[in-house]
Amino acid sequence: MRKKDKLLTIITACIPGVGYMYNGLFTKGIEALAIFIFINIFFDLISMNFIGGIIKLLFWGYTFFDSLRIAESIEKGESVSDSNFFSENNNLNLNFSIDGNMSKKNWFYLGWGLIIIGILSIVNKLFVNNAYFVYLKHNIDKYSVPILLIAFGCFLLFKQQKNKGA
Repeated sequence: MRKKDKLLTIITACIPGVGYMYNGLFTKGIEALAIFIFINIFFDLISMNFIGGIIKLLFWGYTFFDSLRIAESIEKGESVSDSNFFSENNNLNLNFSIDGNMSKKNWFYLGWGLIIIGILSIVNKLFVNNAYFVYLKHNIDKYSVPILLIAFGCFLLFKQQKNKGA
């Protein structure tokens, strides 16, 4: 097995799906890239780009770190299967198969997620010209990504401290 360049692994992991493809997981890579693009299209259709941006950031973070984890596994000589996001053998545990194999808990979260997004979309369309709503939405767009980055950084630091204490 040919050893992969670590810098190139990090660079390709920056683009959702490309890191998977660089590691030889083409099904997962193409699917990740399609999901990343679909997030943008979907939230643009319902005029909720600020929520779409947050979800894209979270999905990007997942694919980035998962690509690096897979590269480490391959480097160690472990076997990594090219499963997609909607199979039983994935870290996200998203199984949306037509035969109903998705757990009740996942259906519950999916249902509530869709209800919340629908309500937010209606509120967004109802108050689109309200000055206070425009101001609030502008500030959410402006500060949501930095706040999420700070929160994720704190999470990683506290998780590391907790692991040291154990």
